[in-house]
Amino acid sequence: MQSEQEARLRDQEEREQLERNIRERDAAGTRKLTEPKLTRREEEEVIRRSKAMEQDDTAPLRKVSRQEYLKKREQKKLEEIRDDIEDEQYLFDGVQLTEAEYRELRYKKEIYELVKKRSDDVDNISEYRMPEAYDQDGGVNQEKRFAAALQRYRDANSGDKMNPFAEQEAWEEHQIGKATLKFGSKDKKHMSDDYQYVFEDQIEFIKASVMDGDKHENEVPMESLDNSKEKSALQKLQDERKTLPVYPYREELLQAIQDHQVLVIVGETGSGKTTQIPQYLHEAGYTKRGRVGCTQPRRVAAMSVAARVSQEMGVKLGHEV
Repeated sequence: MQSEQEARLRDQEEREQLERNIRERDAAGTRKLTEPKLTRREEEEVIRRSKAMEQDDTAPLRKVSRQEYLKKREQKKLEEIRDDIEDEQYLFDGVQLTEAEYRELRYKKEIYELVKKRSDDVDNISEYRMPEAYDQDGGVNQEKRFAAALQRYRDANSGDKMNPFAEQEAWEEHQIGKATLKFGSKDKKHMSDDYQYVFEDQIEFIKASVMDGDKHENEVPMESLDNSKEKSALQKLQDERKTLPVYPYREELLQAIQDHQVLVIVGETGSGKTTQIPQYLHEAGYTKRGRVGCTQPRRVAAMSVAARVSQEMGVKLGHEV
């Protein structure tokens, strides 16, 4: 009895499913008069309009993205120029530069100063600006919110001074200026510089300083003074080299390097391993057949080692070293 009831229910479900399939097939094949089918040309026109609308929507976004990219790239290039100037000033300190190198360094400084001045002028412009929204997209940017609140208390020149006492110093200068007694206009030339007491011996002194030369026979030429200073500085560096812990082992190191292909040297920091051993090899003549390589994991340390070795050898950085 139960099996007959289950068979009847299953047959009823199959019949209903068949009816649904037939209705769906008939509906798909029936032509709908209320929804006319678009022609091929009309479909192409719809696609073209949708693409045009998408392009119109993305054009402002592309423009804003380009502007933000240019701002970041300008800041990055400015930081690169600043780093190059600092590196060259550190590495070539006390080194006689060529005319081309001097022009390049001066050109970089001028470019950096101009761009920095332009960016500062844009930030310190004394005109009204529309405030930026800090509550868009349903959220609140707390950084922009507090920046807008503190804008009126910000000094335009405080960023250049980098001095927490700038306001106090400006107030003191103002008070001192009020207490100082001055006469006449600020740009007027004072008469005391032109009219003074004239003495007889003063006239002779002025005539001697203007007409006669000031070079004495016993005076040492400036070139010899510069050469003596350079020699004394080089001699001082050579004396400092002899005080390093690695110096007493110079001959033993050279002999060990000649006898062994691989040599491991262990020493404390500052003993002279990195700066002195390559110089010992250079003095022994190893650089006549090739170069002596020295590695350093950090960029600043590598530049410092190279500058130190070039100073001790008395050569220009970038050529022999």
